[in-house]
Amino acid sequence: MNHTSPTASSRIVQQCKAWIRWPFRVCQTLIKTLLLGVILFYQRFISPLLGPHCRYTPTCSHYAIQAINLHGIAKGSWLALKRILKCHPLSAGGADPVPAKSTQDKQHEK
Repeated sequence: MNHTSPTASSRIVQQCKAWIRWPFRVCQTLIKTLLLGVILFYQRFISPLLGPHCRYTPTCSHYAIQAINLHGIAKGSWLALKRILKCHPLSAGGADPVPAKSTQDKQHEK
């Protein structure tokens, strides 16, 4: 005879899923922290030596931080790389904010 209710068993399943996802979340957090640390190191120590060359607003490093925080590691890094490749002497520059999260991105998180 089964004494657990459907809600209790579903809570157990949810808890197991959380334990399974835990190592992946830790790895994601570590990678995100390392990426942001490299960018902050660049902003603090390397960028002042190079001088102001920014064609876009926000700067590429600020753009990268915003993109990674908003879209996550993979998509944020991709957006930052595209932005860096777009920044060259022949580009007009100007305002180029990080794109807002689309509804497809929100659905993938669930």
